[in-house]
Amino acid sequence: MVALIQEASWVHGIGANVTPSLVSSDTASFKHIRPSAGHLIGSILIPIPTPVIVGGVRLRAEEVLFRFQAGVDAEITNIIVHDGETEIARYSGLHLGGRTDTGIQYVGKLIPGHHRVLWGVSVVLQVEFKSLNVGSAFFNFIGAGVDFYN
Repeated sequence: MVALIQEASWVHGIGANVTPSLVSSDTASFKHIRPSAGHLIGSILIPIPTPVIVGGVRLRAEEVLFRFQAGVDAEITNIIVHDGETEIARYSGLHLGGRTDTGIQYVGKLIPGHHRVLWGVSVVLQVEFKSLNVGSAFFNFIGAGVDFYN
């Protein structure tokens, strides 16, 4: 029997917070992020609306998903997922983005352990830029979500 998604929750890119080491601005479609002088690494902090208990059952966070555009000099290097203050997943040494076509990318990462959510899910994307070039060192964060199962 195939498990069915009980809930899926997404946040629009403009709902994310960006560490002060990066420069960001909001558009109607995404949060535009670029490096600032002397700061080529920073983080995007994303609170995910979290349905903790549905129909008397505590849900499991199973997959985290992202939509973004990245210039050739920008990439996601680390993804960290928390339930409250507890880290439930970490993906390090990534090279997501940095494409020459700058098309919209969709990435999903499974959350190990079928984690039953206790408090609320947040996601941190660490973004690294290779230059300050306005044309190639940009990251457009469109949105992120989590699929929840019972």
